Amino acid sequence: MSNTYNGHANYETWLAHLYEIPEAIAQEYIEADKKPDLEELETFCLDWFEEYYDCHVQIATLPLLMQDILSAAVTDIDWREVAETVKDMLVERLLKKEEI
Repeated sequence: MSNTYNGHANYETWLAHLYEIPEAIAQEYIEADKKPDLEELETFCLDWFEEYYDCHVQIATLPLLMQDILSAAVTDIDWREVAETVKDMLVERLLKKEEI
């Protein structure tokens, strides 16, 4: 039995892709004028999501139980996989830019 979900590491990672988290991260990475580096991207992705989470969840009026469940799910996201997706997107955009 495979431990993957719809081609991703797990359900939580699939959700990150479903809600276009890699696209948002790629855009911010481009705006920061950085070159695709997988190690740096993994940290950048996690930092980006932590800021997003802090802005949109911590200030929400969610009961503590729901905050704890959400926090547990976030820790299961495979940030390496998200970073690889972002890197692929960045490389594709750079290649298209060079074609112009």
